[in-house]
Amino acid sequence: MMIRITLLTFLFSCSFNSIGSDRDEPRMNALFIGNSYTHMNNMPGIFEKIAHSEGVSVNVEMSAKSNHTFKMHSRREELFETIRSKKWDFIILQGFSRELAECPDVIDTASVPYLQIILDSIDQSNPASNVLLFMTWGYKNGFAEREELSTSKSMSDSIRLGYEYVSKLFDVLVIPVGTIWYDFRLEIPKIELYAKDGRHPSFAGSYLIASVFYSALFPTNFSYKYSGKMSRRKARLLRKFACKKMPNYGDPLK
Repeated sequence: MMIRITLLTFLFSCSFNSIGSDRDEPRMNALFIGNSYTHMNNMPGIFEKIAHSEGVSVNVEMSAKSNHTFKMHSRREELFETIRSKKWDFIILQGFSRELAECPDVIDTASVPYLQIILDSIDQSNPASNVLLFMTWGYKNGFAEREELSTSKSMSDSIRLGYEYVSKLFDVLVIPVGTIWYDFRLEIPKIELYAKDGRHPSFAGSYLIASVFYSALFPTNFSYKYSGKMSRRKARLLRKFACKKMPNYGDPLK
């Protein structure tokens, strides 16, 4: 609980101190570590553009490799060089799509030791960094090869439980992107979040992800200036939904 309170205090501090700051002198550094779910449509770049459009000074970098698990990341020397390269205020970690859909016993052997290596590296070079877990989502039609993951809901639920398990194990905050993604599909099905493969995000999906992270890190009112390749109305729907589903970080819609 103390870690969460400290993080919330820092989030609000970053939010108010960054508004109107000089964009050439970022007051916050954020690093996204993941795979294609992160680098598809350059999601961290969308997050940065949203922030800059709101007058928030932030430097965003990404270290993402397609199909990578935490184990594979733990063997990438360039990742550790990036972690050591500067003082990161936030480091966001995203696992392989099905990696944390497993039961705790499997996660304990297949993911936990390697996530520990990454966290130890962060702690050694960036002990003040706030580490966040990027919860992913289920496939559009589930994962047919596994009965327990064969629907979008069952897969989403399994992933959520896996991230919550790891979150408690390491006392690291998880950003519930996957849960918000699933809820959005139920409430606003007319906007397609998936790419054609039914797994990766469309541009709208990446925009929703970026908006969730922006809502978490900067709980301030949106002016909806950046919409990317979408209409302003569509972008507004996505960002308002992200705000609404992140009540613990302040709801700018109230």
